[in-house]
Amino acid sequence: MEKVQICIVYNDWNMLKSLSSVLNCEKDFTVAGAFASVEKAFVCMKWHKVDVLIVDMELPGDAATRLITQASALSQSVLPIAYGISDDQQQAFAALRAGAYGYVLKGAEEEDVVDHVRQLLRGGSPMSPVVARKIISSFWRNRMVANRELLSLREKEVLQAIADGMTYQEVGEKMGRSPHTIHSHIKNIYAKLHVSSRRHALSKARLLGIITTPEIPRTAS
Repeated sequence: MEKVQICIVYNDWNMLKSLSSVLNCEKDFTVAGAFASVEKAFVCMKWHKVDVLIVDMELPGDAATRLITQASALSQSVLPIAYGISDDQQQAFAALRAGAYGYVLKGAEEEDVVDHVRQLLRGGSPMSPVVARKIISSFWRNRMVANRELLSLREKEVLQAIADGMTYQEVGEKMGRSPHTIHSHIKNIYAKLHVSSRRHALSKARLLGIITTPEIPRTAS
């Protein structure tokens, strides 16, 4: 049986030796290279034979992301996974943008690295829960910001007025527009927010931060 070829590049010699020992205990794994610097890894490794790359994000400067990027360019089959001490989403994003398939916080049991490698080989993406939560939260924040820009300034003003309890006629009088025009704005708002009722529109607009008042409006006429 052909063994999974693993390369480890870690900033800590003791951890480097420990991870190598743990992985080499698996009958279908072999650590083909263990290095404390990116430079040595590039000189010594035959990257076309590497299946899994384990990278320490605490390597000096941008060495970790540079390693992931370059290794991925040299071999399309390599599966990089990054390990870091910080749950800062920027570091995780940097690793993922460089080409990592997973990001795991240090501090777990060393034996867990076996599970992480097997997850990669099964098509998964090992990731610490707190990091995954931050990445998902960032995704939703970005989406919310984008969604806020769906409505024009006038449409936001109309929706805010409706949320404040004004009728369509009152909104029209305030803005110097006819009730028919206000109805047209509402129709456009529904289409842009993908909703079919005033209550749903207000609920979604509050969630997206388009309107700020928590009040429930009286029925518009």
